[in-house]
Amino acid sequence: MVASQPTCENNEKKPNNPVFRHQLSVRLYDTDAAGVLYFGSQFRLAHDAFETFMAQHGFPISIMMTEPYLLVVRHAQSDYTAPVMLGDTVDIDLYIERLGRTSFTCNYTLQVNDMPVGKAKTVHVTIDRKTRNAVAMPGEMRAALQLHKVDQ
Repeated sequence: MVASQPTCENNEKKPNNPVFRHQLSVRLYDTDAAGVLYFGSQFRLAHDAFETFMAQHGFPISIMMTEPYLLVVRHAQSDYTAPVMLGDTVDIDLYIERLGRTSFTCNYTLQVNDMPVGKAKTVHVTIDRKTRNAVAMPGEMRAALQLHKVDQ
């Protein structure tokens, strides 16, 4: 059996849709002994979507690791609304809720077969690699994030 590869789309079917979609399958290592998504794995799925989102916007981890700034998670929260099982294909929709000078908030909605199964939120801060003080995020990063900002 061949495992499915993660896929991504930027919802080009819908003009002006700021939501970024990432899709992947739940693997054995994502689950508990009952074959249900382990609670910590929801963060892994969300972070996988985030890494892919950043890479597709010109900020792959390999490049970011060489920059004078770091992008760190200051806050993370997650809610589970339905079981996710081994082998399920999960669609993860990511959008930017808040965009500041030094930080931004990502929201994630997880769905299986168009049914919401969970949500997560992460707050990211750009800090100076040496001093660890908050610094303004690069303009190119801010512009990329702005494309996916949803006003609420």
